[in-house]
Amino acid sequence: MKTVRLFWWQPPQYPIWHPKKYFNNVRYKNVKLNFGDELSEFIVAKVLSTKPIRAKATEQNKLLGIGSVLHFAQNNDTIWGSGINGKKRELNATGSSLNVLSVRGPLTREFLLYKNCIVPEIYGDPALLLSEIYPAMNNQHPKKDYIIIPHFSEINNPLFKGYEEHLVLPNQTPEKVIEEILQSSLVISSSLHGVIVAESYNIPAILLRVTDNEPLFKYMDYYYGTERFKFKYATSIEEALHMGGISPPVYDSQKMIQVLKDWKANIS
Repeated sequence: MKTVRLFWWQPPQYPIWHPKKYFNNVRYKNVKLNFGDELSEFIVAKVLSTKPIRAKATEQNKLLGIGSVLHFAQNNDTIWGSGINGKKRELNATGSSLNVLSVRGPLTREFLLYKNCIVPEIYGDPALLLSEIYPAMNNQHPKKDYIIIPHFSEINNPLFKGYEEHLVLPNQTPEKVIEEILQSSLVISSSLHGVIVAESYNIPAILLRVTDNEPLFKYMDYYYGTERFKFKYATSIEEALHMGGISPPVYDSQKMIQVLKDWKANIS
């Protein structure tokens, strides 16, 4: 059986959150962990029932899954649910060499078609599969009315001061963040995968935009790919609480799963 070599991104170092010293600019221990990117290994392992080996960005013949990571693609790589980064709309690989199984959304597909890729109209971030491959615990009686998941670049934003008990920071394992999401009635998130994971489990979620650190492109790509072309987002926590969640995503989970399994069968 051929090994699955998977690439997923690691963010720059940032501080572990401490509830009592969060706003005191104390940097304890730095980690390189962002749950959204770590979900790539987590989900591929469960769908294929095999633990992938981590590939370097410069390697060829690797798999790229969750994240805005297509600018890391090399010739002969395989793409499963990945998207274009709004900050880096580029492709280093020869488009015709890429094996594209699915993409995050139609904006990514349009870009890849322009680069001479063959791209099926199978949309959706693989994190949408979580409710099928990682069944939820009973959350009929959530412990919190809402949680806030900031993008990793925003964890020190003073906007969150006063909301510490509701904060769920992304520098934790996928299992831990999923557990926190399942214990909430509403997820307010500037992290794209905070929104996606919540929506996978049918928990209302609303996108929070408090900075321009992350271009809107990847969020549009995700929402368009799940048939929500007039999505709304909040620009403050108060507005997010007033708005609540938006309409649920529309996607074909079986197609997403099957294309990856078929690919694995062909390389074995």
